Amino acid sequence: MAFVRNKILVVGSGCLGSALAVKLAARHEVACCDTDDGQVRALTRQGIVCVDGRRRWTRRVRIEARMSAYRGCPFDAVIFTVKCADLPAACAAVAKDGDVRRVLFLQNGVFSLESFRDIFPGVEMCRAVTTMAVGRRGDGAVEIFFKGRLWIGGHPEGAQWFGRLFKPAGLDVAVTVDPRGAVWAKLIFSAIMNPLPIILGRDYMSIHQDKDVYDLVVAAIAEGKAVARACRIRLAFDPVSIVNGIRSGKYGPLLHTGSMAADFLQGQPSEIEYLTGALTAEARRQGVRTPVLDTVLVLIRGMEGARDRT
Repeated sequence: MAFVRNKILVVGSGCLGSALAVKLAARHEVACCDTDDGQVRALTRQGIVCVDGRRRWTRRVRIEARMSAYRGCPFDAVIFTVKCADLPAACAAVAKDGDVRRVLFLQNGVFSLESFRDIFPGVEMCRAVTTMAVGRRGDGAVEIFFKGRLWIGGHPEGAQWFGRLFKPAGLDVAVTVDPRGAVWAKLIFSAIMNPLPIILGRDYMSIHQDKDVYDLVVAAIAEGKAVARACRIRLAFDPVSIVNGIRSGKYGPLLHTGSMAADFLQGQPSEIEYLTGALTAEARRQGVRTPVLDTVLVLIRGMEGARDRT
């Protein structure tokens, strides 16, 4: 089969979006869009720098702060890596000014692809989650701490197409008919792991160093699994397996604190309501008790409230 160079738009140039843009730009024509003017200026000036193990790349890709700059530019696919709260506005902007055949939603949290059907009529829509861990270094580069796996589902032909797009980029890809099992497994993992560094004021090595912290995380995941069982969701992977890998040192020293902690320190709203909040809300609907997750949610809400009042 002849190689085809595709035109890809990545919406959201945070850590994950930047890492994917670098990986894909080796073989495809990649452009980015991000509403953060400072980020756009920085990446326009220095390019996207990505560190993966001992390798370091710098890729210069076109990046714009407004989708209108791409009006009339056809794209084979658009990959959304923005946070859930920003997704509706990002989709509306792409639908208004973009010319796209396929879209891939790569977010934590739960939502239905059908809710975007009116925005993208006739477009192959897919849903994905990843266990890839990416953080930002002090020199401005994004660093891939843990490659993890990328699960893709949704539109059958679209999911296969995205699988063929990502595999040559060195990513571990699993194409699935129903992405809900992967979406829920990542939701349960993120519901406790993302807020943990904010509460503790420490990086993820706390799981390796402190058994009480590890036991708390496992208890929270058990609550999430109970909610998934009540919803008849079969998880694609066991979130505890990744936690055990962190605790054993399998993935090396994970000295970063994640995007939620970064948002918290920068005074930005976190995704807590889309992760822990969404999981506990579903637990209430299913009649499942989640005391650990409820406490985590209350603590983060309280810490954000105290931060915003100072």
